[in-house]
Amino acid sequence: MDPKQDPLSWLSTDEAPETKPVDPVTDEDLSLVEKVAALSKTVERHGIALANVRAAVSDLQETSRANTVEIKRSIAAINKQLGLLETGEKLTQSDIESLKGSFNQLGDLVDCNQSHVNRLTLEQASQDKQLNRLKQFRLTLTHLVLLTLAGAIALSTIHSHYRVLPLRDFYLENRDYVGR
Repeated sequence: MDPKQDPLSWLSTDEAPETKPVDPVTDEDLSLVEKVAALSKTVERHGIALANVRAAVSDLQETSRANTVEIKRSIAAINKQLGLLETGEKLTQSDIESLKGSFNQLGDLVDCNQSHVNRLTLEQASQDKQLNRLKQFRLTLTHLVLLTLAGAIALSTIHSHYRVLPLRDFYLENRDYVGR
């Protein structure tokens, strides 16, 4: 068998085997780092969006308080009109129109508040779900990178220990058997 074709030929010589130098980190390797960085930025953006939704909910609560004051005013006007009815005083057309306007305004405010609450609740739930999915994906990706790194280290360790073993002596002693 030709020594250049025999993969174990270096064992029968005094020369050390040729080792390839470790390749430096290239741009292709950085693409994973860039992807992890982009994923982190996306998670951060979703966190900011979630904070914005929470701020909107807080604003809605303040608006609700302002609307509650308006609702209380409308209720007070309605109670005043009802008080006039109870005392038997005759309502004028303007009182009736004021009463109808108060009821309409009250209904509009309640509908407005409820629609804002429903919309913001749905947005917040959606943002929470997306943020949780992105965090889980980032965690999975981190685990995958760590497992790949651990595998590479283990393979390197096994390779270096395997090269230290007295294979050369074993090969030289059993050359006839190995050659068959």
